[in-house]
Amino acid sequence: EGRAAPGASARLGVEELVGQLQVLIGERMSRSDLAPTLLAQAERCNGGPLTDDVAVLLVGTSGWWC
Repeated sequence: EGRAAPGASARLGVEELVGQLQVLIGERMSRSDLAPTLLAQAERCNGGPLTDDVAVLLVGTSGWWC
């Protein structure tokens, strides 16, 4: 997890990431753009690149990916 804002001590947190993901899905962003966009948003909140490894797992129903 990165920081909630540049220089902040608070972490971005899973709940905030889920909220950002829900907004992107609501905007009907293409499935292939979800993970890169979510990562870019986390880096913006962090004030730059994340300092540790990052893993992203997107889960949906079979019809969701078609």
